[in-house]
Amino acid sequence: TEALLIDENSTDLKLRELILDGQRLCDAMKALGVFKDRELSLVRLAEETGDIAGTFESIHNSLKDERELNEKILTVLLYPLLLLSSAVIF
Repeated sequence: TEALLIDENSTDLKLRELILDGQRLCDAMKALGVFKDRELSLVRLAEETGDIAGTFESIHNSLKDERELNEKILTVLLYPLLLLSSAVIF
């Protein structure tokens, strides 16, 4: 976890440096290479409309919903695999 925190901090620092160097937020985010095109497009639009906070909240909610859906799908797929592997073992 410590390495993960250091990595996240270095990403934050790189983003901060790029913005302080004069890059737009969406361009700085794109330069990091960790954001999806959809997220970058939403941030670019937010910069033009001025609703950056609302956009980040929307992105957060979308990612949270996507993660929850992926977890449910994984759970649904794992149960039959467990049954199948139990049947093969016994």
